[in-house]
Amino acid sequence: MNTIELLRLTTTTGRTYLIVNMVDDEIMEIIWQGFTPELIFKAGIDTIADLMIKHHPAGIIFNILDHKSISKESQRYAAAATLEYVKKYFVRTISRQRFKRVIVAPGDVVLPEAEDQPGGYFLRLSESRVETIVLRDMEEVYRVFELQTFQRQSER
Repeated sequence: MNTIELLRLTTTTGRTYLIVNMVDDEIMEIIWQGFTPELIFKAGIDTIADLMIKHHPAGIIFNILDHKSISKESQRYAAAATLEYVKKYFVRTISRQRFKRVIVAPGDVVLPEAEDQPGGYFLRLSESRVETIVLRDMEEVYRVFELQTFQRQSER
């Protein structure tokens, strides 16, 4: 499996907020860490949106296992950026396929089902092109994306 780091957003003291990887040239892995101030979060989302346009992922993984909570507004901002990409680039080129959006969150984080929550990470396209899957650990990601192995962040 080929993993390329596209972005690492850090402070001058070396604290990492965000890592974006491209896995096998088709899956974008987004890893958020710790508490991220809203302005930095939105700047990161804008950069992710640009990277999605440049690399055309067929799916995306939001790894928030080590991320602290963010506002509903920030969640909506992130969801809207993903959906804009899907509407403009994914649906036109792969119209029969669904874009997989996987959210990996710790067990103590409550993430409502898409039908119950109109906002946040769960905004959906009316064409039902986005499939949102919530998982509790990275091992399950292997099966969802049919990857043989998936490097752990600590191994990179």
